[in-house]
Amino acid sequence: MITKLRWILSNLYLLERNLKWWRSGLSLRLRLSYYPAMAASFADLVLRRKRVRYLGRTFVFDNAATPMNLQVYPYEVGHMILRHVGPGDSIRSVLDVGGNLGQFAVTLKHYLPAAALDVIEPNTAVMPLLRRNVEGLEGVRVFDRALSPSPVVSMFYEPGRSCSGSLIRQNVRPRQGVVEMEVSSSDDIVKLTGRADYDLVKVDVEGYEFEVLKCLAGLRPRYMFLELATQRTRSYLHSEIFELLRAMFGEFDILAQDAFDHPAKNFDVMLRFFPTPSSLEEPAAIREAAAR
Repeated sequence: MITKLRWILSNLYLLERNLKWWRSGLSLRLRLSYYPAMAASFADLVLRRKRVRYLGRTFVFDNAATPMNLQVYPYEVGHMILRHVGPGDSIRSVLDVGGNLGQFAVTLKHYLPAAALDVIEPNTAVMPLLRRNVEGLEGVRVFDRALSPSPVVSMFYEPGRSCSGSLIRQNVRPRQGVVEMEVSSSDDIVKLTGRADYDLVKVDVEGYEFEVLKCLAGLRPRYMFLELATQRTRSYLHSEIFELLRAMFGEFDILAQDAFDHPAKNFDVMLRFFPTPSSLEEPAAIREAAAR
């Protein structure tokens, strides 16, 4: 029994998810009320209704683990991202690359209801769920495209577990079978959305980061929240990603980063870009040390 409990805690990341949930900055009422909402969602699964009450909205999903996975997103938005936005800065425009079911989009709009949000998601099979989840949220646009240098690419995913979908076949390890679908793509994000300036760009594409970043040429982002693969198949070294980011968007600082070790499949980094190297101010500690 103890061994099984350890397996459940380890494989479902229950402890980690709940720790992040309580560090998210959400109100106490929202944090406490979500536990009965999760219980109700699991009861609904018996009737084949996949839905959960999340941040005051009904959120529909395809994976039975989604209600637990949602606990991570307020931590990402509230703790990893917004807590590190500079004093006097505001996030008014956001690009969400890899929108999936709208987990990030719905969470972001809870914290920033006035922000304009463009969501990029190539998986047409989950598009009805994504559109339903963001329905009624002001300023949200959804684009059913992949970002890729190739005009047509294959999307791989397991039905019922779309969150693990990827444009890289090796990154989808199914329990019941993989679906391959051709999806349309764009190699020019500015042409696709008609916008070049985003206060925040979020990228979560399951190992396809290097190719996606090439398609962001012409953007002028101020902040970027990026998930980088570790144990997943990828076509880049992490040093190459950072070199590409600097070449495309200028100098940057790392504001936050997940701790990770060998078993981790990915880690998140929060970056702030500076238009020119000279605009990167010396941290106060360095200036004080130089003055002594």
